[in-house]
Amino acid sequence: MAQPATEPADGPPGPGSVPLVALVSGVVPALTGVPPMAVPVARAQGGDATAADFRAIKHLASTGTTRAVIPLLQRFGRGFLKQVALPLTLFFHHLGTRSRTAAALKSS
Repeated sequence: MAQPATEPADGPPGPGSVPLVALVSGVVPALTGVPPMAVPVARAQGGDATAADFRAIKHLASTGTTRAVIPLLQRFGRGFLKQVALPLTLFFHHLGTRSRTAAALKSS
């Protein structure tokens, strides 16, 4: 007959104790990942906060389309296309925003 598991000599961890590994693996990525998020958020809104079209729907739609195409290519693509979905989509997104920026600069 199997014997019941026994608690360690110092007892079970209390409700407020968090193992150091769990703490480090949660806090470190949060601290390194959250501060740089301001840059892509600003770029998704148009990049230049002083521009008249900052936060325009065309900027948000462009970013939303890019964010939707990446998982679709990764899910339904095959072989090489599946592997290069992220860089390929970001490349075409960059070309689209770059041409839009160049056109705006020429008109002003």
